[in-house]
Amino acid sequence: MNWNARYDRCKRRLSGLIGRVAANRTAVVVLLLALSLGGRLLLLPWVPIPKPAIQDEFSYLLAGDTYASGRLTNPPHPLWIHFETVHEIMRPTYQSKFFPVQGLLLALGQRVFGHPWFGVWLSMGALSVAIYWALAGWLPPRWALLGGLLALTRVGFLNYWSESYWGGAAAAAAGALVIGSVPRLRTGPRFGIAVTMGIGLALLANSRPFEGAALGAVCLGAVLMKVHPRKLAGPLALILIPTFLWMGYYNFRVAGNPLLLPYQLHEQQYSTSTQFFWDTHFRPAPHYNHDAMRQAWVGWAQGQRVAEHAHPWITRLLNAIQLDGFYLRFTLTCCVAIFALPILLYQSKLRVALILFLIFAACLELETSLIPHYTAPGAAFVFILVAASLRRLWHVSPPVMALVVAVALYFNYRAMIAPENRWLYDKRDFIAQRSSVLQELEKAPGKQLVLVKYGPGHDINHEWVYNAADIDRSRIVWAREMGMGKDTELLDYYRYRKAWRLLDGEGKVTLSPFSPAAGE
Repeated sequence: MNWNARYDRCKRRLSGLIGRVAANRTAVVVLLLALSLGGRLLLLPWVPIPKPAIQDEFSYLLAGDTYASGRLTNPPHPLWIHFETVHEIMRPTYQSKFFPVQGLLLALGQRVFGHPWFGVWLSMGALSVAIYWALAGWLPPRWALLGGLLALTRVGFLNYWSESYWGGAAAAAAGALVIGSVPRLRTGPRFGIAVTMGIGLALLANSRPFEGAALGAVCLGAVLMKVHPRKLAGPLALILIPTFLWMGYYNFRVAGNPLLLPYQLHEQQYSTSTQFFWDTHFRPAPHYNHDAMRQAWVGWAQGQRVAEHAHPWITRLLNAIQLDGFYLRFTLTCCVAIFALPILLYQSKLRVALILFLIFAACLELETSLIPHYTAPGAAFVFILVAASLRRLWHVSPPVMALVVAVALYFNYRAMIAPENRWLYDKRDFIAQRSSVLQELEKAPGKQLVLVKYGPGHDINHEWVYNAADIDRSRIVWAREMGMGKDTELLDYYRYRKAWRLLDGEGKVTLSPFSPAAGE
């Protein structure tokens, strides 16, 4: 038998095996869950549960701890002024400014598994399955399988979505439910699929509302071109009306106004700018009780906005480079770029996906910063286009397609084993500093109070002042040092705690027993 015949026989056998596996969607779901959830558990001895470092993470953890305690929010602390910190509301209640889906996942992990990270872990499994489900609506089974595996290795495993508490996976999974509903509803409205779309929209409204609204408008528009609105109204209303009523109640409990989002309340209290290109005006800076808060919102955040508005095209280019590095990288980017036009011209079903993706991407350009979890609702679109491009390449040259997939998987593997892939911004030094301080505090008997003071050279993004939902019952309380006039009331309030001073400045962190004279 010559080599060509052997090659053809092996190709047929491999294709048949892949086809049989891909046709069994239950088996594919089990495979993806085993690789995502099981694989990550197996790696825990070498890649342990991540430690938080970014301000956003601590805020989400506050939300998770609050929900895990059976509350939607917390009463304001009588000495709240000492606990003010980035991305948290202190008045009229004490809670994270962020939308609740990620916090609810962290609460699930905390209550069921004993640690909030397991909520992140579960969301990564949901992400892998949801993206595959979306792909299966747009593509034949074997290409949906391939796209699902590529998505798993690129965004579903050992990246900052899985190794931090920022979120991303939940919004991406919710977006995949919406995106995957479009082709199924366009072929004929079905109650279950419409409910699925409603669930996706409800989750997006409570995780990434702006990007979710853009995705929802784009996808609903595509469906309504084929389906009469009355056929969708019932199932969507069944999900969305209770969702919006619950959101109003949540807003009322946290912000005191059913029409005011906690995020909006926080921005009114602290921020001077928004992250939209159309808003070029900066609001007058509010009164800040701490220089660290002024530096965070006026010095750093406003400075970022000034630079972004001054150089919009450079900002967009840098956004595109970062997003491409997260989702695709060079090999798959080239493949999509080459075959986007043939998809647009010759594949009517996938033409719709490409157009929807481009419209959604245009909506995102209204934002200045576009870090990957902002764009998460549209993640499924990326891998639909990747799988569709590989399918076109297969018809041109199967060996080249196989080579492209092998190269992409190799670089995905290289990224996964690189520790820097696990952070959007590398915070290993701050994590090490924080772990060292916590170890020292854990050695001390009883409850502790740490008064934090920042000196020259402090990195504004290395924030120490974060607390649990029930501050007074926490073993360690973190507070801002404000001078003896204010600190006396704090020390009297926590007179049964051992007081420490943490000084962060000049590139080093020192922890020492609190001495009033030392702070003068």
